[in-house]
Amino acid sequence: MGLRSGTVTITGVVSNAALHGAKEDAKAEAKERGMDKSSTEYGHMTVTHLKMASETTDRMKDSPGPHFKTYFFILLMVLFTPLGNVLLGKGMKGIGSAKDWTPSDIFHVFVSIMTSSSIWLGIACLLASFMAYMLVLTWADYSYVQPASSFSYAVVATLGYFILGETVNPLRWTGIIIICAGVFVVGHTQPRTTEKR
Repeated sequence: MGLRSGTVTITGVVSNAALHGAKEDAKAEAKERGMDKSSTEYGHMTVTHLKMASETTDRMKDSPGPHFKTYFFILLMVLFTPLGNVLLGKGMKGIGSAKDWTPSDIFHVFVSIMTSSSIWLGIACLLASFMAYMLVLTWADYSYVQPASSFSYAVVATLGYFILGETVNPLRWTGIIIICAGVFVVGHTQPRTTEKR
């Protein structure tokens, strides 16, 4: 059986507890008198618990691979979610609402929605964002992914200003900057704090 590199913690009981205690007392007294030559002890111990903390696993948590994957998929979420919503908003504003809400009016709106390229592009972007969201949750913590993806608020404001012609006042930008500062803090934490089951 092969073992990966790591630290092994062994807990157990010695075969003769009284003799072991006497030897420990003798070693402590020798150390006080400056006669400690060696702390090596030979004997028998019955193992009751064995735990291996893999250094390989710890290095994987800090390695750039998982971080790059996490950042990449969160970036997809941050870009595609607001882009999809903006395209949906643009498509629906171009169609307008039903005037009299008669069956023919509602049917006309429904046909316009189904034939709108902006709406279909928006749906595709939202589906791509949802797929990225599901994938990143397979290895990263929800408490990391959800706050980190809040950077999309900045993208929403930017797209709303340039594509939809909305006015983003300074107070709104201030709130968005505060959110992005929180995202920056979250980004400096570990994406995963739990072990795979």
